[in-house]
Amino acid sequence: MKKLLFLAVFAAHASADVLTVDDSGTAQFTDIPAAIAAAQDGDVVLVEPGAYSGFSVTDLDISVVGTPGTMVNGTIVVHGIPVAKTVMIRTMTVSQGGREGIVAQDVDGVLHVHNCVLRGGIEVSPIASASPGANCTNSNVFFTYTVFEGANNVEDFNDNFDGPEPGLVARFSRVYLHNCAARGGDGILWRGPRDAPGPGFDGAAGVHLFGSELFAVSSSARGGRGGYGASCSCGAGPCSCNAGCGPTRGGHGGPGITGDGVTGDVVLLDVLAVGGSGSPGGMNGCTGGSAPDGTMGQPLAVPATVLSDPVRTSRFRVHDCGGLRVRVDIVGVPGDQVYLASRDSAAYARDLALAGVWLPALPATLSPAPIATVPASGVAAVLLDLPPLGVGEANRRSFLQAVFVDGQGARVLGTPATIEVVSGMQPTCSATANSSGAAAVLEGGGTPSIVFNDVRLEVTSLPADRPGYFLMSLDATTGPLPPPSQGVLCLGAPVVRFAGSVLDSGPSGQVAFQPDLSQLPGGTTVQAGETWSFQYWFRDANPGVTSNTSNALRVPFCF
Repeated sequence: MKKLLFLAVFAAHASADVLTVDDSGTAQFTDIPAAIAAAQDGDVVLVEPGAYSGFSVTDLDISVVGTPGTMVNGTIVVHGIPVAKTVMIRTMTVSQGGREGIVAQDVDGVLHVHNCVLRGGIEVSPIASASPGANCTNSNVFFTYTVFEGANNVEDFNDNFDGPEPGLVARFSRVYLHNCAARGGDGILWRGPRDAPGPGFDGAAGVHLFGSELFAVSSSARGGRGGYGASCSCGAGPCSCNAGCGPTRGGHGGPGITGDGVTGDVVLLDVLAVGGSGSPGGMNGCTGGSAPDGTMGQPLAVPATVLSDPVRTSRFRVHDCGGLRVRVDIVGVPGDQVYLASRDSAAYARDLALAGVWLPALPATLSPAPIATVPASGVAAVLLDLPPLGVGEANRRSFLQAVFVDGQGARVLGTPATIEVVSGMQPTCSATANSSGAAAVLEGGGTPSIVFNDVRLEVTSLPADRPGYFLMSLDATTGPLPPPSQGVLCLGAPVVRFAGSVLDSGPSGQVAFQPDLSQLPGGTTVQAGETWSFQYWFRDANPGVTSNTSNALRVPFCF
């Protein structure tokens, strides 16, 4: 596996933060809506496995990142996102909410949904209602590695019916699908009450477009199955053949992809569109005959351009260390050279000449050399090491996309990706004011990777021209230092002292330090999976001779 250091330049949000959610009560928030309410532009919300409420995102530039086992029992609504803002929704299963899995409304920027399962829900009160897996209106949306499931038709207790619904509905939107699967809901039964039944419900489309543009790659769209026709009995019963009730036709299968008023282009590359199966018509209990069966749905019931280009994909996976190391699994044509395009902002830009849609806003930065050459097997894997975070930088979001160049120099776009780099370093344990009038502030940068060995520590708001050194410990605690010190010790025993690396705050009242993890004091070793706390201890005169400390910084080390 090839390993490369990717030295693109990324801008950071000055106020960006990382907010954590865990329904067990061990994080900053116990539910996603509260974290969203506290978020600002550029923030990343990290959600642990658990069950959470549906949530809304309005006018925010944000990433909401789940983990396997993150369940959202309600609808995700992304609404009113202006140009130059991007919302990322990652790794969630959305269901049991009674409505859509996700709703995108007026997203003039970009919504990127990755590795999610979006199930449309049903309701029977106050009236029967069925919903699609995803519903997009006036929006720019990228879906990658996502499953859409439309709800089956539903009946309430008053013989009201609704559905079935498509897996994905797009109204006046631009939608990109890569490695997605959309399935329309099934018809199940027939229309109308049991004593006056109609034909079976037709299955819903896998994808239903209304005046929308679609670009789909390596995806599938399957129509739902039609509902059964109603049978009639020869004697007494809710539907008697003698009374002219039934039998009724079986429902038709839903189309794979269909549209009404499709004004934008539909472009498909390596897409499997399958119509749903029709269901049998109802039986006549008197004559033994039956009503007509439903027919198979059309695979493609909308004009489309079907490309015949070889499929080229590039799946980006966060490998470890908060996203700084990214694995890229590449599938292409042997001999293809693969470059990496990147940008710190996103936009939806379809490029038919490159057989794809750009996610990084143009002009994107292109790696000066290929990150890989596709071997004879057609498959390659690359590890990319992204630039470390700066001191005090809590997260960075990067928009990446592979660009394949074939032997004739023709370019083809690969799979787009949004990568959140999260430092994991957290300040803890407040410091007390020193003679500068403020409390010393310790911040961290770099990456907590033991292999990279580039953790950077920086302390500001120190008294000028005072000596001090760093401390570290596996144990985090809080307690006052013995007099005459005015500081708070945030570390428990045993404490490792960098007494051989005394620093001076100089006239600016600040110090910077990069501990060498391979040569720690006293032969101390740091293992992947351990969380160490750092703190700065310094001399002061406030007004008499004393000492003080900074806050502490927790660093979760990884390989």
